[in-house]
Amino acid sequence: MTQARHPERLRAFIGALAELIDSNPREGDLLHRGGKLLSQLVSHDDWLPEDFAKPDPERYQQYLLHADSRQRFSIVSFVWGRGKARQSMTIGSGG
Repeated sequence: MTQARHPERLRAFIGALAELIDSNPREGDLLHRGGKLLSQLVSHDDWLPEDFAKPDPERYQQYLLHADSRQRFSIVSFVWGRGKARQSMTIGSGG
């Protein structure tokens, strides 16, 4: 039997993060409070739809879960298959 999925957790995270950004916090506060929201989300293993958790047998798989309509943030899942080494990634701003 498969585990029951709870996509409402992801929806709640998206709403809470958007609300946090709307409050125009300082960067440090945004990172701290956003990190807490993310920690709450990933403390559960039932919110990611199964179609977005499928690994690719050759390399990591990336799935866009949410793109904010106001272009403030996006949420992406990265999935590695069993025994696959994580590849180094650099994240930066486009400035």
